Amino acid sequence: MVFDQIFAQLPDEPFEAITEICDRYLHHEGALEGDDQYQFALKGLAFISAYSEEHGLLLKTPAVQGSPADVDIARHFFTRLLEHTHQKVKQTDYENFKKSFAKQFGGLFLYEFSDGELERMQALMEEIQDLIGQSDIISKGYQGRLLEKLQKLHFKLYKKVADLDQFWGLAGEGGILMVKFGDGVRPIVERIREMAYIVWRAQIRAESVQGDAKFRLFDNE
Repeated sequence: MVFDQIFAQLPDEPFEAITEICDRYLHHEGALEGDDQYQFALKGLAFISAYSEEHGLLLKTPAVQGSPADVDIARHFFTRLLEHTHQKVKQTDYENFKKSFAKQFGGLFLYEFSDGELERMQALMEEIQDLIGQSDIISKGYQGRLLEKLQKLHFKLYKKVADLDQFWGLAGEGGILMVKFGDGVRPIVERIREMAYIVWRAQIRAESVQGDAKFRLFDNE
């Protein structure tokens, strides 16, 4: 079966679609050999990267090595992504039920990011992820927890969101980082602070706060 047929007619909901892509990839890839398997791996990575960009998902695909190792790299990537998305789809089901009931009770309250804010948030998340991964002063265990939290935030970042709590949770991590590691993590904390400011502006707009509201975070760092 040709590649386009395998990945035709995906679900409309992005994370259900991601799950379906992973399932189909892993099912068909194992039956291939040699160059067919290698080409399928390249196309699979290119397909999911293009899909995530088109749907505004912050999904970081692995770099292609240009060697047979790309087959194992792609298989590992799709396997790990499938584990994450299975959990996310369950959470999305819950949120969809909740939104459906909320409409019955007078409508759904949403926070909205501008296009520029959304783009900047995505860029900041990538920068924070890279800085954490490169840090030699943050313990490996803490690095892992922070990177996992960022990955979950990637899946939560839409133009309109119903809940900002997880974004504020990252701001709390910024405060902990500053206390534990000081100036050594300042580039990370500065980016977390900028993200928090964008979230704060979205919240201010949604709540129609009037007057000269001041943003204060890590003022005593």
